[in-house]
Amino acid sequence: MGFQDRGYSRDSHQPFMADWTAVMTIMVVNIALWVANLVAAGDFPLSKFLSLQGDLPRHLLKAWELVTYGFVHDPDDPWHLIGNMLGLWFFGRVVEDIMGRSEFYKFYFTAIVLAGLAWLASVQFGASGDAKPPMLMGASGGLMAVLAVFIWNYPRETVYIWGVLPVPAWALGLLLVVFDVQGASDRGSRVAHVAHIAGAIFGLCYAWRGWNLSGLGDMQDRLQTACRVCVAGCGWCVHRKTMMTTIIRLGPAMMWRCRRLSIASSKRSAVPVRQASRPPNATRSLRPVAG
Repeated sequence: MGFQDRGYSRDSHQPFMADWTAVMTIMVVNIALWVANLVAAGDFPLSKFLSLQGDLPRHLLKAWELVTYGFVHDPDDPWHLIGNMLGLWFFGRVVEDIMGRSEFYKFYFTAIVLAGLAWLASVQFGASGDAKPPMLMGASGGLMAVLAVFIWNYPRETVYIWGVLPVPAWALGLLLVVFDVQGASDRGSRVAHVAHIAGAIFGLCYAWRGWNLSGLGDMQDRLQTACRVCVAGCGWCVHRKTMMTTIIRLGPAMMWRCRRLSIASSKRSAVPVRQASRPPNATRSLRPVAG
């Protein structure tokens, strides 16, 4: 380790978390939200506010739930958080080394959104009108995508189920897929098997097709441009609507006023104009004009 790599020699003005990996950052956010939710559960339950509601299609203004649900976990079940974070720690670090930090962020967030959309579709397909809409929380969809990429790149890597049973990575993936396919047919299950399957399919397609999500890097600029265009368009529409409203309101009054002016003008033109008479031999006096 060189001198510059030592902690006391680093630049003190370096931004906070600048050297954190994507996996570490995601884990810290998940753990912090779980602790905050545990502390403030009585006053403001974060898990309910940030989770993905099954009736989201009726409340599209809450579309941010498609992202936030992947960072909250069941406050009554700590193993829900522990299991996902352990999986992300063991497999996510390897996948991030393959992709890089920036690409891993895009991959992980895309996996969460797609898994959430797949779960929403399954809820809408099998929902009943009287049932209370379910809600989804947890990072399992993103974790399954990460695991799929890991298995694609290291299919024969030995992993340990519950830390004791050694199996090749491909066997672990096969077991999880069979478990989720069977569980997806159970309507009463509290596990979002459809979200798991969607995350795994996305991760497999990403690794198989060699996708790269670098194009999402311009998403912020594109959104800002779109927002400016929308604001300008809305301003033009408002201005046009105001102008048309003014014309509609003042139109009858302006027409009545113009009609009165026209009548008054026609009356004045009907009166004969008398010209002053002058003697026939009278001459006009001309005054010299100074040049």
